Amino acid sequence: KVNNMRYDKDFKLQAPQMSDEISVKAAAEQLGLKDYTLADWRKIRKEQGENAFIGSSNRQVSMDGKRSLY
Repeated sequence: KVNNMRYDKDFKLQAPQMSDEISVKAAAEQLGLKDYTLADWRKIRKEQGENAFIGSSNRQVSMDGKRSLY
């Protein structure tokens, strides 16, 4: 099964911040992401800083329940 979910810029910036605090594996599990997806987002954030994810989807993904950041 292919996951075609699109996440907004804020989600892609907040998820790596969460992983900084609790680990990539734990954050990915809590957010319902694959750990390699979150690792990729961390790499992009490190390389591009505040310019990361410009042009990303504007479609919102619900952050309730399993996908909650806090």
